[in-house]
Amino acid sequence: MQEECLHYLVEVHWLDADTSAGWTELSTKKSSPVLVISRGLLAGEDKHFVTLAISHDEDSDTYLSPHRIPKDMIRKFGVISADTSCSSTLHPSNYLSSKQLAQTLAEIFPDPSF
Repeated sequence: MQEECLHYLVEVHWLDADTSAGWTELSTKKSSPVLVISRGLLAGEDKHFVTLAISHDEDSDTYLSPHRIPKDMIRKFGVISADTSCSSTLHPSNYLSSKQLAQTLAEIFPDPSF
């Protein structure tokens, strides 16, 4: 019997690049960094990147919407669940509520600095 394919469901807080389309006066640009919070299956990691995905097709070993985040941009990293099925498709309706997420993270990371 084949073992079930599982991934970590993670939350990553990271600084993103900021851009504008077209001609823009630099003095009107926001001067503080843009902090992004991303959640997804931990699809991979190497020396420079952490890769999140919405879903994983185990049969073809392909990922839906992989998102590579440079490690130098990551400010916080946390595990929401250690046993999320590869066949799960993460969709906003499947996410934990803010209250559930806070409770889960408090259990995993009792240190409030997370």
